[in-house]
Amino acid sequence: MKRADVFTAALLVLGFSAREASALTIPYFDDFNGITISQLNTAPTGWTTVFGTVDSVHNGDFGIHCVGNLGGCVDLDGSSNVAGPLITSGTFNLAAGQTYRLSAEISGNQRGAVANNLIFGFSTTSNVPLAAQTILGIVSSSPFTLYSVLFTPTTAVTAEVFFYDILGINNQGPILDNVSVTAVPLPAAALLMLSGLAALGAVARRRISAATWASNSRAPGVKFAGDGLRLAPRTRLH
Repeated sequence: MKRADVFTAALLVLGFSAREASALTIPYFDDFNGITISQLNTAPTGWTTVFGTVDSVHNGDFGIHCVGNLGGCVDLDGSSNVAGPLITSGTFNLAAGQTYRLSAEISGNQRGAVANNLIFGFSTTSNVPLAAQTILGIVSSSPFTLYSVLFTPTTAVTAEVFFYDILGINNQGPILDNVSVTAVPLPAAALLMLSGLAALGAVARRRISAATWASNSRAPGVKFAGDGLRLAPRTRLH
């Protein structure tokens, strides 16, 4: 299946209804270490699923190892033979013109199952994707790898974060850990440009002030020559 076909299919599946959600702060981070006991077909605290399931897994259970062999992680294809989108229970208030980065560490299913396909990113509360990445062919042996999506809204928007094992039906999905949402600082070049513009503005203001002072302070017998002052020559008396 082509990447575009997978993405389109995912959008169709993501057409579930909007819901109320509390606001989450940025920077946001969830390492799922609150999962102390594995729970099948159960989303971790702070997350929810729709029409399908995920498994909350404690490190070492079911032959699954989380990042650093510690805490917990999420099997994105639960034990109901239907994977469901994992969505933040809360929402993020994203400002216009600010760039945001969604990052997560994702591995293969670790249990020898077929390769998985995954789509993840930002969506509206009506579950219309705003920015997303599709990862095809995540093989079972694939180690934890950091994946990211960047999003710069043109207008302020309330958004959710989602992860979805596309067409997951075998109860063995990609393993998710260490999810973060951060605001990306302005690049150094942009800061330098802003600083330069501010400096040019200050120079222009000083020049205007100097010209105004010179105009107001001219007196008979004094002439400005170049960048200095000189006295006008005296009139010779006969």
